[in-house]
Amino acid sequence: MLVQGMLIDIIVGAAAVLICWRFGEWSKWSEYYSTILFFILGDMAYNFSFYNHPLWMYGGNLINHTFTDIFIAITLFPTTIILYNTFYPNKVGKKIIYVLLCSGIYSLIEFILYVFNSFFIKMVGR
Repeated sequence: MLVQGMLIDIIVGAAAVLICWRFGEWSKWSEYYSTILFFILGDMAYNFSFYNHPLWMYGGNLINHTFTDIFIAITLFPTTIILYNTFYPNKVGKKIIYVLLCSGIYSLIEFILYVFNSFFIKMVGR
């Protein structure tokens, strides 16, 4: 199970990079750069602030929690931000649907990672 959890992280990261490379607007990465940095900064601020009391823990002991967070920050965050901004619609009604769709996709990815023991939710007080 340990290797399975680590392997699924690598597979999801590689898939995100490949999908973004194929469908994302890499030529406009500089327009999204500040958003990418803001996203990563928010994640790192959370990880620093709640280091001793995280909301979830990543499965496995071969790679520590910090390394897994950094891996996610350099693979998943930039690729999903580029993909999200590439297809962002102009009309208000479509924006709402688009945000809900992207939230659903992120939730599905989180669920898949949870099923494959990539991380587990840490219960409060335990």
